[in-house]
Amino acid sequence: MTDTTLPPAVDTPETVSSDITTPPTADAKPDAGKTEDGEPTADAASAGELTPEKDKEPTKAELRNRERNRARWADMKAKSAGYDRVKAELDAIKAQQEPDWSTYADPNQEVADRVLHTLRKEQIPILEQRAETFRQEARQIENQAFEEAMTEAAGRYPDFDAVVRNPDVPFAPQMVPYVANSDKGADVAYYLGKNPDVARQLAETFAQNPTAGFIELGRIEGKVSAPTAKPASTAPKPPPIIAGGSNPPAFDPAKASVGDMAAQLKKAGVLR
Repeated sequence: MTDTTLPPAVDTPETVSSDITTPPTADAKPDAGKTEDGEPTADAASAGELTPEKDKEPTKAELRNRERNRARWADMKAKSAGYDRVKAELDAIKAQQEPDWSTYADPNQEVADRVLHTLRKEQIPILEQRAETFRQEARQIENQAFEEAMTEAAGRYPDFDAVVRNPDVPFAPQMVPYVANSDKGADVAYYLGKNPDVARQLAETFAQNPTAGFIELGRIEGKVSAPTAKPASTAPKPPPIIAGGSNPPAFDPAKASVGDMAAQLKKAGVLR
């Protein structure tokens, strides 16, 4: 998706704290068409339709993913907090003006303040490097989460890459951290790829009001369904083999009377 297209190799926003906007993840509900571990069945149909979610117990796979996402999100918050702390200290030092040394009456105080001022200025490159380290670590966490989400979704949707990376479908930049951190981010991205008009409207909403964009994104996430399973056959099971004595006579439909046939079907459970 472009404009804001989802790139083959993702480059997350350039800053960590307020610039990397990571939406709160909603607890995703389990979907139909999944195995006991939460994986979609082989015959799962393509998504792209909105269906209301029902209250269901989360699958084992969903619980594992949520726990992994919570740990990852906590790590990313710690990196962001570290960046904020260092950046604030750095900005404070840069904002300090050099004192007017000619106003000092006490030469000893002047020497002490000159040394302190010099030491603070020498901290600037050190703090800049520390802030950059926090930023890069946060980006690495987000990139890893994003790629995992994309790879997992590609295993469920055969046309996932073609749909999500469609250059004709706008993809809001806020979707990158969203896909990385939400349990259903990749499913929402696939839905948007299948519904370009919705994707365009969402991108416009994000451009005008990011908060409103995330609210709308939450509504979409609450409705998007994962691939649903192929309906099971409702055909009756074949009649069981009737066990008899030591040498039960074989039933021959060609020679049986109407009464014999009815009795045989009742024994097989076909008639009552």
